[in-house]
Amino acid sequence: MIFHSYDYELSQDDTQYIYDTYKQDRFLRPGDGSYYTGYHTHPMSRARYKTQKFDDKKIVTMYSSFLAKCLREQGYPIEDSILSYNHIWAQIYLKDKGSKNAPHNHYGSKEVCSWIHFVNVPDDQDCLYFQIGDTKVYPKEQRSGKLIFFPSWALHGVDPITTTNERVVVAGNIIKLL
Repeated sequence: MIFHSYDYELSQDDTQYIYDTYKQDRFLRPGDGSYYTGYHTHPMSRARYKTQKFDDKKIVTMYSSFLAKCLREQGYPIEDSILSYNHIWAQIYLKDKGSKNAPHNHYGSKEVCSWIHFVNVPDDQDCLYFQIGDTKVYPKEQRSGKLIFFPSWALHGVDPITTTNERVVVAGNIIKLL
């Protein structure tokens, strides 16, 4: 399901920024398997159902140039397109909350692809899976410091953490505007 992976290490300051910004009660998604999640929004971004308006220009800046570089390396005709990297969010999963994410996809008519950056994840447990029929397929590339690209239509989910206390990721969709 993954069509490319890269090594991408954030600075200690950027990693701390993610923790400090998103691990707040206002970003705690309620319900069974709750986790912290904050969606960057701005006047041109798509509305997220039941999410708080939060314009986080810093997280967009942390990723947009690297994502553009990756697409160029993959041969995407970036010079012929106007792309948006603004559909981006951070998620912090906690063992004590049984944090999980049910199978879903990010498909829409304008998505070029989706991506996940594993900022700080368990080294001894694969949580992300792609759902193929009744089978869960766990990619080996899900280690801290890896960033993966995958098709937006791919059904995927996240199992609860059992080995460490936290799992921190930043994810998004690259959208073609023109």
